[in-house]
Amino acid sequence: MASSVPRTLRVVVLPTLHNKSVFHPRFLTPMPNKFEKAAIIGAYVLRKWRYAVSDIFAYHWHAFGSTALQQPHGLAGRVYRWASLATTRRASGEYLLKMIPLQTEKFVYPPSSDVGAIKQHLNSHMQASDKHLVSLFLWSLVFPLDFYIAKFFVVAANLLFVYNSFRVVSSFRAVMGARVLKRLVEEGSVEFVPSRDVENDVLEIVNRSGGVVDTVAGDLSDDVVEECERKWRCVELARTYRRARFQYWLHGGKD
Repeated sequence: MASSVPRTLRVVVLPTLHNKSVFHPRFLTPMPNKFEKAAIIGAYVLRKWRYAVSDIFAYHWHAFGSTALQQPHGLAGRVYRWASLATTRRASGEYLLKMIPLQTEKFVYPPSSDVGAIKQHLNSHMQASDKHLVSLFLWSLVFPLDFYIAKFFVVAANLLFVYNSFRVVSSFRAVMGARVLKRLVEEGSVEFVPSRDVENDVLEIVNRSGGVVDTVAGDLSDDVVEECERKWRCVELARTYRRARFQYWLHGGKD
């Protein structure tokens, strides 16, 4: 049966700041049933709408930041950095783990990248599952109170209730994803594939734009990643890359 054939989740791995890697899971091809196809399409539409709203705020905020950081020790520069630190979660591991399905994994990376560093970074994400478990406990703890206030007292509190619900689900998915990924590693179902095509595509795009990139420990510009997203048909690659890169820039490479 087609439904019994295991599918492989392809994870694109690209280098970024502080010798870190950006892990971007591609959407799985739906199984031949209407429910899963509708679920994957629905998840994509919901994410696209939510991220579109987020991008509007991010565009104006970082436009302010680009001006403010011209004088990093000035008031505007301090406000931008402090506010960004307060609102930017160190969640690159969560974004990866909550996308891990019960299938084999294949991590595709440029051959010039250090596979040892990639494996070490991935292992640090798996070892951080306790952090997601604590987050799940804390958000679940305030969930009943949040629900009570939102439904019986303050209508505006429904916004916080929705966010609380989202955090509970995300933390749970990250915890389960870490456990599944550990099991897959132990079973030998995780494969690291050096792809010359990935590296050649990146270098071709960089050369065409007249730029330079160090795929070992460097960083890719937005236009390069966006072109890779289009060429590989890798939905949301650029957004994942920008989000992780900003986290590592802001928090000094901390996961």
